[in-house]
Amino acid sequence: MTNNTTLEISGGDVTLMLALIFGLMLIAMGFRDKTWWLLAGPIWIIEGLTVFLQYDVVFMYVGLGLGLVLFLRGAYDVYK
Repeated sequence: MTNNTTLEISGGDVTLMLALIFGLMLIAMGFRDKTWWLLAGPIWIIEGLTVFLQYDVVFMYVGLGLGLVLFLRGAYDVYK
């Protein structure tokens, strides 16, 4: 009998894990090329409004704030 368990965050919520992995991946790619932050901004805003709102309003505000900062920072660096 094998144990096929994976890393489970917040009781195994797959949507939360995928949103965090995808959002953090875009932030990490943005350190190389700032145009990725231009894409990461709206993604974090959408994640904040859809995924993080289920957990608490504070997480929604963090997602929205991070999305706005990334979007504006990416737009500033790309169109400078």
